[in-house]
Amino acid sequence: MCRLAAEPYPWLEVSDYELTKPGKSYTVETLRYLHSCFPEDALFLLTGSDMLLSFDSWYCWQEILTLAGLLCVSRGTEPEDVLRQKAAELSSYGQVTVVHAKPLPMSSSQIRHKIELCRKFSCYLPENVVQYIMLHRLYGVCSGESIV
Repeated sequence: MCRLAAEPYPWLEVSDYELTKPGKSYTVETLRYLHSCFPEDALFLLTGSDMLLSFDSWYCWQEILTLAGLLCVSRGTEPEDVLRQKAAELSSYGQVTVVHAKPLPMSSSQIRHKIELCRKFSCYLPENVVQYIMLHRLYGVCSGESIV
């Protein structure tokens, strides 16, 4: 589904590295792998603002910041000054940027819940992703066009 959602954006590439590698996945290991595959490219790790606030508790977080810039998307749920302070604290280890985004009307958990309850959900997802969910009957999807 990630590949389908990324299709309109040729500058995005979806990796299945974490799905296909054996054992537990850590962000730092994934970034090491991606860095070895794309040594000339700048990598960025996109997180929500909630993750920024706890980022310094992640496994090997300092190394993560040497391998990739951290782009934190703020949805306005955390105070701006708190995010700026945390970004400043972390920035001595690497690039940390807080960007503001218009909140999406629905979280992924809420969309899955709508599907489970047989409620309309297609207005929240790209058409090719909706078709994939319907075709593979994901999330307990109901049959029929009435829910899309």
